[in-house]
Amino acid sequence: MTLLREVFARAKMEPLRFYCDTAAQAGLEVEVLEDLREATFPTFARWRENAIRNHEQVSALVGEHEWKKFLDSCEVLERLWRAERLGYGLIAAVKPD
Repeated sequence: MTLLREVFARAKMEPLRFYCDTAAQAGLEVEVLEDLREATFPTFARWRENAIRNHEQVSALVGEHEWKKFLDSCEVLERLWRAERLGYGLIAAVKPD
């Protein structure tokens, strides 16, 4: 997870269950919970393709080491998605009457 923090800084990355639990702790009822992991898998391939296609320009801006860390982070995120440890989702919650 250190690599992800280095590349994505303070981006909040939690399993969907975390958000459901947080909503419940706040007194909300989850009405919609949609796991969008499958729909977002192509993102990692596109990020890698773009980074490779624009390697020269990106490396000039951030350095070769940072460019490589970004590529590595795409692999880590994809593995976490496949292991269902992280993902992308939609949650909607309401305050009960």
